[in-house]
Amino acid sequence: MEEDSSNLPHKKITLLFMDEVYKLDKEKLMSECEYFRTMFNQAFSDSKDDIIKIKFAFRPDSFKDFCTWMEKDSPPADLEIPRIPGKSCLEHLEYSEDYDHFDRLRNLLEISLVYHANNLIRDLTSIVAQHWLNSCSKNQRYFFDIWISSLELRFPELADLAKFLCCQNLRSLDQSLFSRKELTHERFVSLMGSVHHTASKEYLSNVIDARLSVEADDLKRKDLNDLLNRIKLAKRESWTMNCFFVDTTKKEGSDFVISRDIFSLRPKKCVVNPHNKFERLINVWKTMCGDNKDLVGAGIIGKGSNIFRVGGEIRIGSNKFLLNVGRYCLITKRWYYLTRLRTPRRHMGLAISNDKLIVIGGVGRYRMKQSSIEMLDMTENTWTRGPELPETFTDIPACCVVRGMVVIHISRLYIFNPLKNSWIGIQSNLHPNLLLGVRTFGVHGDTVYFVTSEFEQILAFKIQWVRDACEHDDGDCECDIVGAIISQTQVSQNQDLGILLNMTIANEIQSVAFCNEVDDLFNLVSTTDSFQKTSVEYSRIDESKKLVEKFALKDFPSFVFIGNGFQVIDPDYINLNHMEVPLND
Repeated sequence: MEEDSSNLPHKKITLLFMDEVYKLDKEKLMSECEYFRTMFNQAFSDSKDDIIKIKFAFRPDSFKDFCTWMEKDSPPADLEIPRIPGKSCLEHLEYSEDYDHFDRLRNLLEISLVYHANNLIRDLTSIVAQHWLNSCSKNQRYFFDIWISSLELRFPELADLAKFLCCQNLRSLDQSLFSRKELTHERFVSLMGSVHHTASKEYLSNVIDARLSVEADDLKRKDLNDLLNRIKLAKRESWTMNCFFVDTTKKEGSDFVISRDIFSLRPKKCVVNPHNKFERLINVWKTMCGDNKDLVGAGIIGKGSNIFRVGGEIRIGSNKFLLNVGRYCLITKRWYYLTRLRTPRRHMGLAISNDKLIVIGGVGRYRMKQSSIEMLDMTENTWTRGPELPETFTDIPACCVVRGMVVIHISRLYIFNPLKNSWIGIQSNLHPNLLLGVRTFGVHGDTVYFVTSEFEQILAFKIQWVRDACEHDDGDCECDIVGAIISQTQVSQNQDLGILLNMTIANEIQSVAFCNEVDDLFNLVSTTDSFQKTSVEYSRIDESKKLVEKFALKDFPSFVFIGNGFQVIDPDYINLNHMEVPLND
């Protein structure tokens, strides 16, 4: 009887590297690495060899990492986002203050490129993006090195992400980096010309002036002078898009599909095709009706280049909660592990203030209402417990951030100061029922907008801050806020704000739905009745009407907006340069 070849031991290949001997499975080498797959092809003389001498000048510890990775099996798929992308044997490559640690990781990336090990490249780039290029991390000195390395190794997604983080943290970078030989003229112009800088025009001008003072080439000096003039004259634009979490129900064949999606809406100025502005960005969860695997009460919030997924229960009453907090990078277009919730919860309030992710109340195991506030410092990756909530809730409350303060409405308004980790006193003349049924807030300066529960009116209240003296003493410090006076105010028609009900739209405005482009908007009111067609109201232009018909009536028989919207960068414009933007009149 012929023996089943599947039960036979796999043939081992011996790799000789310096003084070390590594015995690896031949089939795995061939399946994971195009280099070895080609080598063992019958057409090559090495195809029969059992011993291969490695002649490349790799770091010994990096080559050992490569062989260890090759021996391990990939982990099974899981509902949770794993702490370590790919195989757990790479966990020692997480962020370290030791620069040699980064060099070891970089060399392993080079090995993966030499051997065309695509799965290893995927795992390593995920580790870099997750642990070394977290936009809230303190490892800012590596942003520049990873940007240069990614350009040299031709990893465009990592290069884009690292460059964006360099722009966001330019003032924190050592200025000696700007004179390094790796920063060629083209790279310098690309970095300094980005529209995503948070540094002042004066700071950028000083850096460019310093480069000009040592540049002798006339053509390069002309480039730098042109860039300098552009930066001085250009108006600061916000190249962002507005996102919102949507619960959709759609019929596919004889079944209904429940889907949780993040949708984006781009301002008119940022869109090449104005007919394609309102679109699905990310699918967070998808399940068939009746299969008891629906994710309920998850929270979504975003900042900068990241979108965060927090909590949620897989079927109400199951006590199966998602505990791993996920971070979706809009540039690499992947989910990464951020941290783990200390307390299981769903239907909580969420806010981001000064690099702190704030998780407020909600519902925990056995349907117990949560009264706790927990704050994640995304720079240090540590949790801090806040004060108890004045009252608990079971539905996601209207919540927003004003001047770093978290404003939340449960049965009445409360304001939380994350810097002092305490509630502040409020004086208010608002009618107790004015905010009844309100689910989202919009913010512009110190004014908070909201849509009444009947979708009949856009109303607003203004916050006047009560301050105490603090060590900064600049009159605009968040740590000196000790109270607030709240009063209803008129919605000004002179603010050039269009209105889009129950959604987030514009520059510096979150979540109710306001936009600078008045003539470009349509009104949209969603029903909460499952499987019923969405009720749509049209205004302004026929293009918007057709757009709403396409998305609301055809693709989504029912959709409901969940919680507050948020604003993040538009990844389509991540490499936009001041030199490419027309100057404002």
